[in-house]
Amino acid sequence: MDSSATTNASSTFPIPEHYTNYVNVHLSIDKLDGKNYDTWASDIRLWLKSQGYVNHLTTSVANVPENEVSRWLKIDAQLCMVLKSTIHSSLKQIFSSYETCSEIWEHAKLLYTNDTQRLYGVCQNLLHVVASKRLDGTMSEYLGKIHALFHDFNELLPPASTPSQEIEQRSKFFMLLALYGLPDDYSPVRDQILGSPVVPTLTSTSSTLMRVPDKSHIDISTSGDDSSALVSQRDDRTRSRKPNKGRHKCDHCGKLGHKIDRSYALHGRPPKTAAVVQATPVPPSTMDSTSSDISGPPAIFNEFLK
Repeated sequence: MDSSATTNASSTFPIPEHYTNYVNVHLSIDKLDGKNYDTWASDIRLWLKSQGYVNHLTTSVANVPENEVSRWLKIDAQLCMVLKSTIHSSLKQIFSSYETCSEIWEHAKLLYTNDTQRLYGVCQNLLHVVASKRLDGTMSEYLGKIHALFHDFNELLPPASTPSQEIEQRSKFFMLLALYGLPDDYSPVRDQILGSPVVPTLTSTSSTLMRVPDKSHIDISTSGDDSSALVSQRDDRTRSRKPNKGRHKCDHCGKLGHKIDRSYALHGRPPKTAAVVQATPVPPSTMDSTSSDISGPPAIFNEFLK
């Protein structure tokens, strides 16, 4: 009975017969630095699959048959050390407390993945590649980009098994296209939607966007009034600067800026004190009192005022 149970348990959890020490194996992949999670995860998964230990990424020791626990822990510990060797030194402390492959794998996924943002990135890159309508390289490189994006898209949004799920998948795809087409003014709202851990549908995204104030509305009447006022002021200043307008002309010398009663050619130049008074007009009612306070010959000053 015990033998049969052990056999059945082993058949549901296959472990490779041959074990190799992988601690000293150097993986020629780019180390995880927080910005290259997709390529790092793809390389790690492929390498473990080639060795027959890919189940260590998703299986905890609680699911291992009792008679295989000791051997499984030994293999997992050494594989865990290999995974840590592919993490950049700046991130070592973040993963230092994890001692199983599944813990490292899940923690990295939580830190650096968001299905909504990743799916948006795939659509963004696809539109960038096809919208330029030019080949940045050879035809093989162009088609390689398309195939890579197709693979990533199917991985994040796999084909649905029922018609209702297919409609939901298409709704999510069009939701991403709607977000991509928003103007830059809506970047904060777009970033908030992309921060959702669950990919929203077109309906839920539309509901969110409809509650955002319309940033394209401008009060035309107010701006028009302001513009008219500015134009009017500018015209007034222009008119005030027109040459010769509103300036007196002397009948004796023909020059602008004074009349004949102020002509220096007839009356001579006034003293400097009188020139200062000329710049500040004095009311007639205070003229007499003011003139008595001003220094200088009163006779010359009175003659100038006349």
